[in-house]
Amino acid sequence: MENNQKIRTNRKVAAISFLLCFLIAVGLLCYGTGELVYRSFGRVSPSQMMFHLSLSVREWNASPFLFKFLKFVICLVCGSSVAGVLLFFLIRSLQQVKYSKYLISAFWVFSSLFCFAGVDSMLDRIPLGYLLFFRNAKSEFFDRNFSIIAPENVKFTAKRNVIVLIAESLEDSFADPVFGGFDMIPGLNKLKQENISFDRRIQVNGTGWTIAGLTGVFYGIPQLPLHDGGNLRSRRSYNHFSLFDYFLKADYNCLYMQGGHLDFSGKNFLFAGHPDVKVISYNELQHDQQFKQNPEPFSWGVDDEVMFRHLYAETRRLASLDKPFFISALTLDLHGQECYLPPGHGKRGREFYIEVLRRMDKRIADYVNWVRNSDFGRDTLIVVVGDHLAMWGTTLANFDAYNGPEQFEGRRKAYNCFINPAVKASHLERRYACFDLMPTILHAAGAQWGGDRINLGVSLFGQSPTLLERFGIEHYERESLKYSAVYINGMKLEK
Repeated sequence: MENNQKIRTNRKVAAISFLLCFLIAVGLLCYGTGELVYRSFGRVSPSQMMFHLSLSVREWNASPFLFKFLKFVICLVCGSSVAGVLLFFLIRSLQQVKYSKYLISAFWVFSSLFCFAGVDSMLDRIPLGYLLFFRNAKSEFFDRNFSIIAPENVKFTAKRNVIVLIAESLEDSFADPVFGGFDMIPGLNKLKQENISFDRRIQVNGTGWTIAGLTGVFYGIPQLPLHDGGNLRSRRSYNHFSLFDYFLKADYNCLYMQGGHLDFSGKNFLFAGHPDVKVISYNELQHDQQFKQNPEPFSWGVDDEVMFRHLYAETRRLASLDKPFFISALTLDLHGQECYLPPGHGKRGREFYIEVLRRMDKRIADYVNWVRNSDFGRDTLIVVVGDHLAMWGTTLANFDAYNGPEQFEGRRKAYNCFINPAVKASHLERRYACFDLMPTILHAAGAQWGGDRINLGVSLFGQSPTLLERFGIEHYERESLKYSAVYINGMKLEK
């Protein structure tokens, strides 16, 4: 009888120990997952999370993150198991203490609060709550604010060549001594000071990762997979006129170049409806002899040195033809946590990141200056923009101080610079988003259409207020999470 009582007591203590450890483990799992996501990708928006969840592991190169997450889970399971055994013996020994019930109750309160704090911390880093709250909400915000301009209604006063360089994770902050201790992008900072740069670009929902940045620049809309249940394969989010439509209609030669795989993160869907755009990516650049000799190839594709060498050649080729050209190119050396430096660099941590920045700065500045000094430079608009804020930069001084709510008020800003535009800017202090760059580039190229707006973007060279200036950041953020029929189905006219 006494043995049966001991067995029942031990089972009860074991159950209590398991549940207490389970609550603490859930709290640690949630907190650790949130911190790992934050350290790996920065602050994640609801659309960014839905977008990447809809992709395969290969398409967003999640293996480094998954490896860290798996290692964390294994350590958590092992630690929880050991803690559970120790807690079992502790609680069993407390059975003889006079106030044991109160002590065990205190354990329950502590474990529950710890679990709640962990979940709350994760939701602060990973916005799961937004998905649940706005899942079935509908809004006419985008429907009312879309401005569809057919390509035949856009006229170019004087056709000039257009080059748009989209730099991975390039921020104005890198030039701020408060951020990194010194100006880490002197070449790009000089270009910005000598030319036109619009202040207060804000990273709102649907604009905070590479494909979202490209969608904003090319299509004048944010990337909002929430509206389509994350179904990217349908390409319905791209059923709107793009920069390529307008330049092709104006009889431009159009080229897009990047060193990475085109199907990585769904970038191939950006060009699915534009067979006349020449696209050069990893499939073509992998045959470069210098890349083939590299014993440590860049995991995202070919490195920017290879890409820029071919960009120079393609620019010369297009400049020799009798038609204006529109070139867009994406750098990738600063992508994600890994970044890239060639073998034998000997850099680690902060020095590694700064060296990647230094190389990117020099590479872009040299190319821009080469174009400006060339025979066709006088008739060429050059635009350099960052695709989004840096997702990973904790090795830099004061990064965390920059990564709070201030980033949404423009303290951290993705870089932009307009060189040799066809129009003048009346004021540079503008509160705008990435998708406002699309009509801004068209105006800078000399295009006119009797207004300032195209799709959801507003030209910063015009007088009309942007969506963020008219409605504010919070209103946009809230409405961007709701369903929009116009965003899904598009309002693209038949060509």
